[in-house]
Amino acid sequence: MAPAQNASVLPIDTWDEIEWDRLLLLIEDKAVIPIVGAELSLRSVASDGQPLLLTLARELAKRLKVSAEALPPASPLNEIGFRLAARGGSAQDLYLELYQILKKIPIAPSEPLRQIAQITDFELLLTTGFDTSLEEAIMQVRRQEVLSLSYSPSDVQDIPGLRKTFRQPVIYHLLGKVSAKPSFVVTDEDLLEFFHALLAPQKRPEKLFDELAESNLLMIGVEYGDWLARLFLRMAKGEQRLSADRSVREYIAAATVSFDANFVLFLQRFSKPTRLYADDPALFVAELHRRWCERNPGKLFSDTAECREEPIERLPEEMPDDAVFISYVRSDIGAVRKLYNGLKIQGINAWFDCERLEAGDAYESKIKRSIKRCAVFLPVISRQTEDPSPRFFKREWNFAIDHSQNYLPDDPFIIPVAIDDSSASTAHVPDRFLTKHWTHLPDGEVTEEFGRQLRKILTKTRGNSTA
Repeated sequence: MAPAQNASVLPIDTWDEIEWDRLLLLIEDKAVIPIVGAELSLRSVASDGQPLLLTLARELAKRLKVSAEALPPASPLNEIGFRLAARGGSAQDLYLELYQILKKIPIAPSEPLRQIAQITDFELLLTTGFDTSLEEAIMQVRRQEVLSLSYSPSDVQDIPGLRKTFRQPVIYHLLGKVSAKPSFVVTDEDLLEFFHALLAPQKRPEKLFDELAESNLLMIGVEYGDWLARLFLRMAKGEQRLSADRSVREYIAAATVSFDANFVLFLQRFSKPTRLYADDPALFVAELHRRWCERNPGKLFSDTAECREEPIERLPEEMPDDAVFISYVRSDIGAVRKLYNGLKIQGINAWFDCERLEAGDAYESKIKRSIKRCAVFLPVISRQTEDPSPRFFKREWNFAIDHSQNYLPDDPFIIPVAIDDSSASTAHVPDRFLTKHWTHLPDGEVTEEFGRQLRKILTKTRGNSTA
């Protein structure tokens, strides 16, 4: 097919108020699913002025001992994979080393991701990036736990049900999420294999694609070529042809250079409900965020900086031996940080997991290991822990209860801490917690008396362990 000439693209700055109002009304009606591209995370620019993706590729090349010279800015990781294969290296190492890099130095959320996170009408968010910065953005801004799911041809995860039944934000990594296994897209061949699998009904997350078919889609910074973009849109619409008379539409925001002329012409002829916004995706997000905030002041988190008001040093990834393990629900993170700092001031070595991104096998092993190594287990109880839905902190409670069987009944291994008016007489907690003395520390404020009691318990525990 010959390239289309003079394919028109509607610039964002020519939008009228009617177009913006239509999009915002759909978002406020929770009828829009955002699909966030890697351009807002992996392709963003770091504080040193360097593209994150290029910095990541150079570090990966160093670890894999392949050349980092003249890497193509658009696809440096794909080039690293090619160079590794060309010298006979193991393909597994590509994913393992990338996982190790991001585990050691995770990508911080960009400002556009934080702005997207603040739009609380987004309950289900898709991302084509393999990093977890979107999860971190939502946890920082909304102070909520996130259900993080991912797709791979060998492990087809699906969303838990209808979007309107979600009790927490759900993020779905459509092209896989970084792990030690080759289960996420790094190279062009990976991308081809993922799309090949998604085209097979038996390997498609059925509930997710049902939601996509019935929802308006907002694609921001998603960089697909002409035919790959067409395929994705067609897959997302289920049984409907793109040219069919349909009630939902797609909004695609990307830089002008990302729009292939043939793709634009195809949409104009065969998918008229689709709206194209040709501008810097970060500028689009900033404008969308500004307008949504002006219209929805009551939905804003007034204390989004709460996590930063109680600064703590970077916690070690693994819990130190004989420390105090703090178990909590993510929405209580502000009080938990205050609790942690208060214990440190009292000379008590404490630890809590800062990330709480998912409950995969590796994560469960880490938590079980930490509970076995801790001297005291502090379950933080509040109105937020009353949520009847499955939450991972409840599994931590059960792990601790199982481990407490190794202690005498009177040994104070589990010490419940209530940070609001929750009490043993009304809270929904395991029976084992009801036999323990509860400590009330409103908003996580540590008292001198509690610090004294805890130091006494820890001294006795360490003495018994060395006896």
